[in-house]
Amino acid sequence: MILSTLVTKKELIWYLIFTMFILLFGYVYELFSHNVNSYYMEYAFLIPLLGFTIFGLLLFFKIKTNSTSRVIISLSIITFTLYSILKGVLEIYGTTNKLINIYIVLGVILLLIGVLLLIFKRKLVK
Repeated sequence: MILSTLVTKKELIWYLIFTMFILLFGYVYELFSHNVNSYYMEYAFLIPLLGFTIFGLLLFFKIKTNSTSRVIISLSIITFTLYSILKGVLEIYGTTNKLINIYIVLGVILLLIGVLLLIFKRKLVK
C-alpha cells in the first residue's frame, strides 16, 4: 500500500483561486471601510499564496507527500488566513478581542501535526 502521492495541479489551482478570492475580498472590504485600513486585511492573501508556493515547489521537484498531511497543512493555512481576516475586521472597527488568538494556536497545532505526519509517513513509505 503506497501512502504517498504527488501534489496535483488541481490543488494548486484551488490555492490560486483561494488567493485571488482573499485578495479581492480584502480590497472590496477596505474599499467600504471609510479610509480605515488594516495590514492584516491587506496582506491576508499572502498566506494562501505561501501555501501555493510550497505545494507548487513540491510538485515541481516531484516530491511525494502524504495526502492526509497535505489536507491538515491546508487546514492550518485556512486557519491562519481566517485569523488575519478577522483581525483585520476587528482593527477596522477599532476594537480588539483576545479570543481571536485561538486561531493562532489552532493553526500552529494543525501545522505541526501536518508536518509530523509528512515526516513520519515518508519514513514509513521508504
